[in-house]
Amino acid sequence: QRAFKDAQKAAEVVTKEMERLKGMLKERGDTPEEISTKMKDLEEKYKELSKEFKGGWGGPEFEIMDLAGQLQASMSAPTEAQLRTIAQLYDKLVKGIEKLNSLITQDFVDLQKLLESKGIRAAVAKPVEPPKKR
Repeated sequence: QRAFKDAQKAAEVVTKEMERLKGMLKERGDTPEEISTKMKDLEEKYKELSKEFKGGWGGPEFEIMDLAGQLQASMSAPTEAQLRTIAQLYDKLVKGIEKLNSLITQDFVDLQKLLESKGIRAAVAKPVEPPKKR
């Protein structure tokens, strides 16, 4: 749960920063094509990735919280199905965090360098620590 929440927070920072940059670039009006293309590519990549950290009904957060509730409500050991679900959710979360960290530490940094070369400053979220296997 901790790693998921950390990833959600990092994703929120990325969302806010991308919105800020879009607004700033729109305000400037003279955005070089290279930056516009890089922003569009990053937005598309992030849009798909952000679904992996969506909250609410039917999203990954619901799956994690639902399973945690089941495990806490039971007096017995987890069932085989619950253990499989834990492994699947764990793998899915680790892969999502790896993609998010790549976006933060590589793609966003590349964009930041490109923006700075044009005199535009961008903030970047911190990478997320994946969950530890127990």
